Amino acid sequence: MSIKRLILGLISITIGTWLLGLWLVPPAFNARAWVHEVYFVNGVLAWVFMAFCLVTAARPAWLERFTKTPLDELYVYHRVLGWWALVLSFVHYFTKPLIQPVISLLSLPRPEKIQPLINPDLWDAFWKSLRPIANTSAQWLTWSLLVICLLAVVRAVGYTRWLAIHKVLAVVFLGLTLHCVRLMETSDFMTPFGWWNLLVTVIGTWAALRILFNRAGLEKTVTGTLVTTETIGHITRWRIRTSIASTVLPGQFVFVIYEGERHPFSITSIRKNEIELVIKHLGDFTTNVVPSIEEGTQINIEGPYGFFSPNFELNSQTWIATGIGIAPFLAWLNDATQHNPNNVTLHWCIKDKTKEPLMVDVSQTCEAVGVHLKIYESKYGRATVDDLLVEKTEGLAVCGNSHLAKILRKGWKGEPNYFQTEYFEWRHG
Repeated sequence: MSIKRLILGLISITIGTWLLGLWLVPPAFNARAWVHEVYFVNGVLAWVFMAFCLVTAARPAWLERFTKTPLDELYVYHRVLGWWALVLSFVHYFTKPLIQPVISLLSLPRPEKIQPLINPDLWDAFWKSLRPIANTSAQWLTWSLLVICLLAVVRAVGYTRWLAIHKVLAVVFLGLTLHCVRLMETSDFMTPFGWWNLLVTVIGTWAALRILFNRAGLEKTVTGTLVTTETIGHITRWRIRTSIASTVLPGQFVFVIYEGERHPFSITSIRKNEIELVIKHLGDFTTNVVPSIEEGTQINIEGPYGFFSPNFELNSQTWIATGIGIAPFLAWLNDATQHNPNNVTLHWCIKDKTKEPLMVDVSQTCEAVGVHLKIYESKYGRATVDDLLVEKTEGLAVCGNSHLAKILRKGWKGEPNYFQTEYFEWRHG
């Protein structure tokens, strides 16, 4: 199942079960009943999106396989649906004060819908006591959701703090479960829509607990040993001995986990029992910690992830990289020695080739495997889309900033299935 079909399916199930519930248990023809229905459906749709985001962040081992989507692309949908969940949460928040007066003008007096009987004693008293708690807590949690989401796009917040703040969203979800379940009408528990809401709550709760107890990606996490480390200029190269080396495909990436930090890096080379990473110094961890880690250190590795792999059966192809986006293409070039690639051009956009630590490595490898290398230095002017798409090739692969990838996708005139990109700007892309 593709990710787009999965998302459309989740939306369709939500709307479909809601409509089915209206048919099975018609609401009373008054303002309160209809406001509840509008309130219920937009709230559950926001709830579905929140649960999807949590499941993505929990990274169960089956996630890529089930969605047929690489994890880096799943995180693009994670961001988009996260913002939609926030918008719908505030639509839900303001449904009653904004919609109820309008519906009240259109409502006709009809009998209230019949509610199933429940134990009127202890359980009834307990159930009623939860309502004000569910209402008040949801108001505070909704506003905290807004604050956390806004902090997610503030670049001044460091990566480590951003991850910690983002993790609080799992706590927000758990706090909202009381609101989600308690404010259902008694009759809602008897409808497919109510069952769907409860199922989403259970799945989201499972994912939230998995995140909070540091079990995200646990099934794909192994221990590796740092064999060699070398820092040249603004990059550090690592060779790590790990058991996953035998399962890695060229172009995939892993999370490096060290002293509470968790960072994704593309694999640039694969050997029998080792992988190589090229890490650019961008933040506090990659600048201050990575170069100081000594050889022989035990490092946890989570992965591999991603579907960004070469297709050497194409008659011709263009590869485009910006900066450290060359990393997965290094793995492709190393793999090309076994496939004799046909008519491949690699465009590499960098600031200054005289200051680029990987310049010699990339140039020599391209020459060895017969890949035509074109260098664009921004100090002389940025490459245009026409420059990068000058070759009329069968396949196009891009690893660079998300804006460039979008422009190139629009400018690409070839077969859509032969366009590939890796989304590595997870935080702001």
